[in-house]
Amino acid sequence: MGIEFASGSSDYLLVIKGYEGIFYTFYFVAIPYLMGATFLFFAVAGGKFEHFMLLEFSAFLVVWMIGYEIVAALILIAILISFFKHDSKQGSRR
Repeated sequence: MGIEFASGSSDYLLVIKGYEGIFYTFYFVAIPYLMGATFLFFAVAGGKFEHFMLLEFSAFLVVWMIGYEIVAALILIAILISFFKHDSKQGSRR
């Protein structure tokens, strides 16, 4: 009984077993859009809600693409930081 979460294929995202496709699609659409809207709120509207409401949000794809690029840049930065923190001697076998 209760909700069973999928494990193995999704160690980082909260996904209910049997609904993986729906959740992954939701995450793929929602995360970049929210990042794009947040960027527009702080960078373009200056953090003022009145200015933010004047922006045109009928261009869903444009807001999503802005957020997608921000998410991609953050992932690349995380990979770069992980690369510099990696100690090659730690995992070597001798």
